[in-house]
Order: sequence, then C-alpha cells, then structure tokens
Amino acid sequence: MIRELERFLAEHRREAYTLFRLCLDLDRPVLQRTDIMPVFEAFCREHDIDRQCGEAFTHVIHSIQEAVSTPPDLYLAVRAKVATWQYVHVQVETATCREVDVAEYLLVKERLAHPAAATDKWPLEIDLTPFERGFPKLREIRSIGRGVEYLNRHLSGHMFDRRTDGRSQLFKFLKMHQCQGTQLMLNGLIEDSDGLRDKLRDAVEYLELQQPDAEWKTVGQDLKLMGFEPGWGRTAALMAETMSTLSDIFEAPAPENMERFLVRIPMIFSLVILTPHGYFGQSGVL
Repeated sequence: MIRELERFLAEHRREAYTLFRLCLDLDRPVLQRTDIMPVFEAFCREHDIDRQCGEAFTHVIHSIQEAVSTPPDLYLAVRAKVATWQYVHVQVETATCREVDVAEYLLVKERLAHPAAATDKWPLEIDLTPFERGFPKLREIRSIGRGVEYLNRHLSGHMFDRRTDGRSQLFKFLKMHQCQGTQLMLNGLIEDSDGLRDKLRDAVEYLELQQPDAEWKTVGQDLKLMGFEPGWGRTAALMAETMSTLSDIFEAPAPENMERFLVRIPMIFSLVILTPHGYFGQSGVL
C-alpha cells in the first residue's frame, strides 16, 4: 500500500501536490473518508487520474479512513486490509511520504486538541499489555466477529484439561460471585464441584415440581437450604434450565452449552459507554 503511494508521488509529483493541497485547503484539522472522497473524485475527473496510474493509486485513496491536517503536512490512516492499518506522513510541498507508527500518528492528533502536548516531556501512556497476558487471542481474519464463539470453545477445552482443573475453577467463580456485597449463585453449604453436581440434580428435581412461573420469593428458601443463591433465573422454569445446562457442562463441556450458561449469569451491573470517536461505529454493539 505504501509503495503504491510512493510510486504515484514519484511519477506524478505535480498531480500529487494538487490533490493533497486540495485536502489541506478544506481547512479542517481531521478529515474523515467522507471529506476526502469528494475531493478525490473531482480531482480524478479533472486530471484523468485513472488513465495515468491505473487502479493501484485509486485503491490507496479509497483505503484512507482518516487524515490529520497539519499544514503543510498530512497524516493518513490507511486501512490496508482487514485488521491491518498503516499510517503515513505526507510532506505536501515536496510530494514525498514516509510510514510512521501509530504512536506518532496519535501524538499528532493529540497536539491538535492539546497544543501543550508538543512540549510535554511526560505524556500519559497507558499500557494494557499486562491485562492481555495469557488471554486467548484470535489470529485469523475469518474469525473476526466470532470472539464469543472462540472464547466459549477455549473455556470448554479448559474444562477438559486436567492440568488446570477447569471444573474446580468454574465452581470457585460461582462461589465468589457477588454484586455489591450480595452473594449470588452459591452459598457456603456447597463445598466443592462434586458437591455442586449432586445439589444441582436435587435442585432441578425440586424445581420441576414447582409452578413454572414461580419466582425466587416462592422457591428461594428451599434452594438456599440446598446451597443456592439468586442469579439462576427469574422463574422456576428458567432456574431449572440454567442448572441443567451447568450439569451438562460438568458432564461433557461443549461450546454451545458454555455460551448458553454464561449469558444467564448476572455479571453486568453497571454500563459505561466510552467511544473515542464520539459515536458508535457499528450497529448492535450493545
């Protein structure tokens, strides 16, 4: 991608200067793709750019997602391909370019919002790498959008691994699960994963004898005596279904059962919406 841009700048210096000068003349610090494309399309019509350099350079421009304008320079964020970004510093006056790393690109943007950042010797840096250590990661492009499925497969495999004793870890998670000091899922009457399996069997049999729409206030006292706390579902039918799913996981872990169980556990108690773009970039994110 960068080589295509470099080739165009070398072979069509005058046209390149004209195009990027038009972008600077928009007089906006940050240009979105919707700002750049009308300028490029008008430029192509005037200079017959497709005939001069073919589709390669057009592909580069169409891949630009954002440009930061710092006259007489432009910094481009180019989506080279799925899950791959490149950042380019274009010196408009000389019609040359160089690839920069994401840190330099973000620093340029930060200086637009906070000019004092240019002289700050100790800028704020947040390193999230330690939080990702040991966490499974998707590596194939075709897996994008299937993160939950991947994690469920990983957790299911973890359950089968005797070295990690996944069943005991799942039991410990349920045993310590709380919300603002309120105990959820299990109480101290169940001491280990084997005991949990036995109690799950008893609880399911008990719940199947109750009215399907019976709520915790009706069945909760008996379930507490078995070692259970709120969090299994709103009604007796849902509680029995959740407990049966957990029994199936202990019996033979499967990704679909793991997903079905995890979505039933109350784990989201507060919601913070934080987006550096100022808007949600995709539908259905919540």
